[in-house]
Amino acid sequence: MARNYDVMIRNVLRSMESRSQTRGSSSGATMWKAEIRHEGLNKYRVIRGRDRDVVEQMAETKIVAWNEMWKVENGK
Repeated sequence: MARNYDVMIRNVLRSMESRSQTRGSSSGATMWKAEIRHEGLNKYRVIRGRDRDVVEQMAETKIVAWNEMWKVENGK
């Protein structure tokens, strides 16, 4: 059964978390985290960074790459 993994991109971006980090810094810089997965390929990755846009772009890029891998493996 084929699944629409492109929907995952929107879901990941909606569910991104932010939190204040004080580890090793007194500035309490905000860190962003996106957890992404592709069930068809059985892949999972956590992407973290201080810039929300960069984390979003990295997550989106990885999901697109996984989707292309999925298409190749399934002959689509």
